[in-house]
Amino acid sequence: MRKISLKEMFLTVITLYLIVIFIRSANASFILLSTLNYNFTTVEQGLIQGSYSLTEALSGFASGLLYEYLGPRKSLLTASIMLTVSYGLSNLIYYENIDPYLLILPQILGGFSASLIIVSSIALLAEETIYISYRIRLFGVGGLEASNLLGYGLGFFVGGLLEVFAPQATKGFILTLIFSSLAFLMSILLREKVREELVYKKFYRERFFNVERRSMYLVPMWAGVSIILGVAFISPRIIQKIFHLQTGIYHPSFYHSSLGITLVIAVLLLSIAVLFGSFLSGYFGRERSLLIGSLSSIVAIPLIGVLISRPEIYVTRSFNDMLKLIFSDPLITFLVFSLILFGALAFMIPPTLLTLLAEFTDKTRVRGPSSGVYVTTLGIGIFIGNVLGGYIFDKEGILILSIVLSIIFAPLSLLTYFLLKYKADMGRRR
Repeated sequence: MRKISLKEMFLTVITLYLIVIFIRSANASFILLSTLNYNFTTVEQGLIQGSYSLTEALSGFASGLLYEYLGPRKSLLTASIMLTVSYGLSNLIYYENIDPYLLILPQILGGFSASLIIVSSIALLAEETIYISYRIRLFGVGGLEASNLLGYGLGFFVGGLLEVFAPQATKGFILTLIFSSLAFLMSILLREKVREELVYKKFYRERFFNVERRSMYLVPMWAGVSIILGVAFISPRIIQKIFHLQTGIYHPSFYHSSLGITLVIAVLLLSIAVLFGSFLSGYFGRERSLLIGSLSSIVAIPLIGVLISRPEIYVTRSFNDMLKLIFSDPLITFLVFSLILFGALAFMIPPTLLTLLAEFTDKTRVRGPSSGVYVTTLGIGIFIGNVLGGYIFDKEGILILSIVLSIIFAPLSLLTYFLLKYKADMGRRR
């Protein structure tokens, strides 16, 4: 097998990151534009967005098998074409004044295409980083997680700019279609960079249905993280409603500008946190990173609820006012800095989980089905978070929602930690 240069690996990985960024930008802009264009309730918004996530979940394993059959190039091209078609149909529904609840149908198609793209990206990234050290690999998969977040940030940011400076451009889902088309173009560029050796040979085909057993140990913690993500994905509607309740103003922003621009600040900070989490995970090691990350998440989630429920933060008129509030109110200061500390530690979880998945499949090199299990867990968790989060928020508010999320996450995350620790202890005894 021809030795692959670092330059070739770097080009492939960067192109993968761009594909993920654009598909997540498409989804983010859909979330924002559907919030602006339709007066859905939180539950209705959650159901429409949840259809995307549920389809992504149910098709995860099938996407893994399809990846093994088609290989990286054809898988990514096929998926990006389907994604572009799905958002084209969303535009048709809007401009032809068709029942908006039919947006569920193109969302289902988009969910399947997203499933295939994410499975292909995870599997290919694992192949590209197989011969490098654990710490560098952490940054590789951390970059994939950061790409997911940056994609949402880009979608919210561009959508927010249009909302402020060109509100007519937020009509329909043209922006979403542009992002999905860019993902397709990146898939074409990837064609010349992907190693032919990575397209599995016929002797691997008999092992298509092989799921690495150890990857199943990661499922509980994945599920907990995914449920939290599901709630985060309906955050535009949640922020909109909280702002309206606190101020009587329906237009949501901490400084009266744009929902999208407000959200992008948080997303960019989260992207940095993921990369910092990769660094910390390399320092603490696999098992301790998961334990510390789990305990920190259990604390950080309610802190978010307490902070967001404070009415003081909704009467600021500028970013400077927000900073003054943070440093002048002792309670707000404590909440913010506690959240920064525990949040940074919590972000050790995503890169550690994906690195473990890559390591567990290094021996067989059949990564599609195991990656499909990850995507299935991710999609189901996000769907549950979409629907359950919307329901609890509508009934009980943000503080109770954050406490419930912490209670759900605690046993799921700790179960994964103890399973991995038990397996590691058994291996040492042998």
